[in-house]
Amino acid sequence: MTVRGTKKEAQAKLNEMSHELNTGEFIQSSKMTFGQFLTHWIKTYAMHNVRHRTAERYASIVGVHLIPNLGWVKLAQLQPAHLQDYYAQAMKNGRRDGHPGGLAAQTVVNHHRVINEALSHAVKWGLVTRNVALAVDPPRPDKRPMQTLDSNGVQVALAAAEGTIYHPIFYLKVYTGLSRSEIMGLRWKDVDLDMASLSLPRLCIDSETALWYLRSRNPTTGAVPLP
Repeated sequence: MTVRGTKKEAQAKLNEMSHELNTGEFIQSSKMTFGQFLTHWIKTYAMHNVRHRTAERYASIVGVHLIPNLGWVKLAQLQPAHLQDYYAQAMKNGRRDGHPGGLAAQTVVNHHRVINEALSHAVKWGLVTRNVALAVDPPRPDKRPMQTLDSNGVQVALAAAEGTIYHPIFYLKVYTGLSRSEIMGLRWKDVDLDMASLSLPRLCIDSETALWYLRSRNPTTGAVPLP
């Protein structure tokens, strides 16, 4: 295996491979599926090198869409046609929220960006010789203005959630600005009712197929006041 990059990056990859050999997690690149590679990339790269909200989004895209549709393909045999076919199918019937229909073009573009970034690391790590995503044209999204709730809309949404298990989650999100992964990572021992505050020592990343608990790389300075 050839690793492209600095000596420090090569040593880090060697250490990682040694650990995988010792724990039985190492998979030869010739036998590795695209799904196995994506899981490995999320676990060893994304979870430690991008913002936690970005890692959460990557993990969701990989777990919900990419592995079920492309995970079976051998990494070394992945071709541009696999990706182009997936994009076409995703726009036709790619929704996974219980409703029929396809994904928006911008959503498919986001999938393409994740695939492209992951495969760029596969090339860098010497697992494949080229990034096939560079030979694929993702769909061109329509530009639509972002729609957000105003203060009245927020109150209507909170009122609609009153009495459900979601109300305290929505309330906490609205009045603290915490991310989904920060809220999911909370435990009772992180709540100080006497001081009316929260601490944020860990994150919980939900990929729909697995939960990853991580130590917060950039914990909020001081305690977060409870609303």
